Amino acid sequence: MHAFAAEALIGQYFLNTVLLGLFPAVLNLASMADISANATCGQNGSEMYCKLVEHVPGRPFRNPQCRICDLNSRNPKERHQITNAIDGTNRWWQSPSIQNGMEYHYVTITLDLKQVFQIAYVIIKAANSPRPGNWILERSIDGIIYKPWQYYAITDTECSTRYNIVPRPGNPTYTSDDEIICTSFYSKIQPLENGEIHTSLINGRPSAEDPSPTLLEFTSARYIRLRLERIRTLNADLMTLAYNDPKDIDPIVTRRVRLLVFNI
Repeated sequence: MHAFAAEALIGQYFLNTVLLGLFPAVLNLASMADISANATCGQNGSEMYCKLVEHVPGRPFRNPQCRICDLNSRNPKERHQITNAIDGTNRWWQSPSIQNGMEYHYVTITLDLKQVFQIAYVIIKAANSPRPGNWILERSIDGIIYKPWQYYAITDTECSTRYNIVPRPGNPTYTSDDEIICTSFYSKIQPLENGEIHTSLINGRPSAEDPSPTLLEFTSARYIRLRLERIRTLNADLMTLAYNDPKDIDPIVTRRVRLLVFNI
């Protein structure tokens, strides 16, 4: 799950809360923002998803905890709309499963803060899925032209091959006030649920104690966009594609595919 708030979750991506901090005063801007997503679980009717944590190799198989998501359901527990990500509750937003199409690896979430702020932190918490694999955190003043703040990749190699950026190994560090890095630190498969992504846009930069004009410009944004480009999986999607006949697919693999979503 993923979300936004003084906690914020985004993710099936399952997301529950993204935490945005400002300076000089620290405020949770996400809770006051308008938020939208270009895809949500159950937007085209009822669909099933299951918890990935229950199908990990090496663990005893248990009866899966599968649920239904339906954006038009009368049951609020089945609706995982994007506003859940910033409402301050334990509810979450959830993307469609890639069982519905590989295009659901690519999902975009946009927050409109309604005025320009200096953003100090972006904190994202996954719900009942792993954190996103490949994705880009972006900023904009006008909602038209977006610039990257940071790149995230499943491996250091993908930083180079997908984003053409030399990877920054380990816990992210910065050498300049406006350096844009790529990190695989927050794209690990573990934890399978409730993982967090902490992006500090100020701490660790050269002028963090006395912000320079460069740092002030770099942290200024009205719009914040999460461009999600690959769901973190246990390779169940690849296993499914290896079969020509759906009847030949192991139901456990199918459930794992249904679970391949972002939630925040």
